[in-house]
Amino acid sequence: MKQARNQGVNVGFYARGQKESLVTLSPKGSTASKIPTAFASFFFLVCKQEHGSFHTLLSIYAAGAGVESWPQMAKPRDAGQRTSPFIWLIAIICSMMAAAVIVAGIVILFVYIVMHPKVPTINITYAHLDRLDYSQYQQLGVQMSIILAAENENSKAKVSFSELDLSLKCHGAMVARLEADRFEVSPNSTNQLKYFVPSTPVPLDDATAGEIEGELRNSLITFTVDGQARTSWTLGAIHSLRYYTRLSCQLQLFLPAINGSSKTLACRSKIR
Repeated sequence: MKQARNQGVNVGFYARGQKESLVTLSPKGSTASKIPTAFASFFFLVCKQEHGSFHTLLSIYAAGAGVESWPQMAKPRDAGQRTSPFIWLIAIICSMMAAAVIVAGIVILFVYIVMHPKVPTINITYAHLDRLDYSQYQQLGVQMSIILAAENENSKAKVSFSELDLSLKCHGAMVARLEADRFEVSPNSTNQLKYFVPSTPVPLDDATAGEIEGELRNSLITFTVDGQARTSWTLGAIHSLRYYTRLSCQLQLFLPAINGSSKTLACRSKIR
């Protein structure tokens, strides 16, 4: 390699005192006649091995090139420096939480695959019209007997019902509300809820009164039951999410003068 002119920068790499290479860097677009002052530089890199680790010393000096300083290299991390105990604590807590979530997911998946939990339901198993009063002043009064069945078809899980609230209406006119406090149903069991509905006379508008009068001529009257209950199942320490089961159906009843029994009774709740 040719010796660089004075407008260039001689860069030499040395390792253990032996010169490996020599590279010349020339300023872009410069010539010997354009350099007002003498340009001198040297660049050296010394590496030495001490206790199995390398320490690097980089020093640069540039005269006439406008370089006053050079970025310092990062200081190697001390091998004896330890991680903060707080960082270890956070890592341990996060690991334990992740393990708990994984275990809970596996247990719940096992329960759903092996146990096949079924959704609890509410059914109307009996409805009877005991009395019906309809006056010329377009007022309706009824007395009814209704039996609800809360069913749990799970063989091992027990279920709970809460916030039961059903509305009994006749062509949109509110007759009564069927409510119940929280209760539980054992596996493969059914709880019956018996209601006796004495209704005070309910005023009707002209349209509703016309519909009821048309049904009375056929010795039938139609009621609607609409509402919901909140349910969940429990298997040991495992609790399912709470969800609502909704009941919405029609009850067609014969007049008490006939027998007051129900003509149709297909009423089962569904998950909302």
